[in-house]
Amino acid sequence: MSDLYNNYEFICTKINNVFGLAARYYEKDKITFSCVSIPFIEDPINLYLDKILPISQHIGYYITPHFELYGIINVEKGKYVFGPARHTPYSEQEIREIAFELGIKNNNFKKFEDAIKSIKRVPFRNVIQTLSLINYFLNNGEEISLVDVFIKDVEQESIKKKINSEEIIVNSSIDEPSQIVDVYANMALEKMLLENVKTGNICAIREFMQHVPAVNAGDMAKTELRQAKNTFIVIVTLLTRAAIDGGMDIKDAMTLSDEYIQKCELAVSDIEINNLNYRAIIDYAERVNDIQNGTKNTELEKEVKSYIYHHLSEPITVEDLSKALYISRSHLSTIFKQKTGEDLSKFIMRQKIEEAKKLLKNTKRSAIDIAFYLGFSSQSHFSRTFKEYVGKTPNKYRTETRYTSLSIFLFILYKLYCIMICIMEENVCSTEILFY
Repeated sequence: MSDLYNNYEFICTKINNVFGLAARYYEKDKITFSCVSIPFIEDPINLYLDKILPISQHIGYYITPHFELYGIINVEKGKYVFGPARHTPYSEQEIREIAFELGIKNNNFKKFEDAIKSIKRVPFRNVIQTLSLINYFLNNGEEISLVDVFIKDVEQESIKKKINSEEIIVNSSIDEPSQIVDVYANMALEKMLLENVKTGNICAIREFMQHVPAVNAGDMAKTELRQAKNTFIVIVTLLTRAAIDGGMDIKDAMTLSDEYIQKCELAVSDIEINNLNYRAIIDYAERVNDIQNGTKNTELEKEVKSYIYHHLSEPITVEDLSKALYISRSHLSTIFKQKTGEDLSKFIMRQKIEEAKKLLKNTKRSAIDIAFYLGFSSQSHFSRTFKEYVGKTPNKYRTETRYTSLSIFLFILYKLYCIMICIMEENVCSTEILFY
């Protein structure tokens, strides 16, 4: 057993050969050995090491925003990491997003794409079963099942409490009748909020959020962060149903729900979740409002916009859309123009330019990388098109927006400094300085 325990090179190599999973061994968070048969130009695990390495259970896992699984086995002196594994094929959009995040250049994209497509496709449960077997030999015969890995006590406790909530309320009402008032108040607030989402009443929601009182969501977890995440998941579930009742497509509403829950699980603070919560409420209401006001009043328009959203990093043409939607090119262009007042080709390009603006403002990626990511034929084509829609070159836009952001930051910093000085001198209150 001791020889097997210490021979990480043998273990990594055999796991890679037998199961097709890339295998790595870390000691003190430093890579000691790796057996990765897939010829990655840049190893995708580098995007997630800050999430993977802190996992300390004997068997753990991390699922990336692109639904790749990394399996982890912790032993006395180090950590084995296996993966990525994935259950379904990658879309072209996902591959381009991963390449963009890793900084893969245009001339290396095809090699990277081939490498990504060769990642082992295997159900996540099978990976965990494999980890359980390896763990048995590495951690002194420790037997860990799928239930031990996937089923968490905190989540189970939350489910149990939710199921028994009626009984808890009835029993507690004898000693603490004020809790019944809280329950009715919470239900009234919930009903008011969901009704506004259902009707797409954005103004009412913004007003509601400005004056919403503190409510007790009940104990759904043992930690504050898990409590916030569980509460968020419940809220998003209710928002999804309200939006569907308001006319939102079921598939679109459920997909949006999944996206928000995934973002929530990646959050590391209550502040992040609170901001995400506010954004989700407004987002659902805005989408329902668009539908009820006629800006998304046909299935055709929803399908067009959904296709563009999911293929934004590809060189989309009207011909591509027409084939995907089984509609003639000319009919599709005509109907879209009638419904939206905008030429379909220009609409596609405008969506790409809006994405480019976000990337220029919020990332350090070069213009040529952004051009490639968004499916432009060349950097010059991207620059010409960007200037046509925005009125300035990508580099000038980046410089101006970053200068504006820096100016705002410095202004806030200066105000905070003034507040500190004034508080110390007790000459003026902080709010007077802020609005000076």
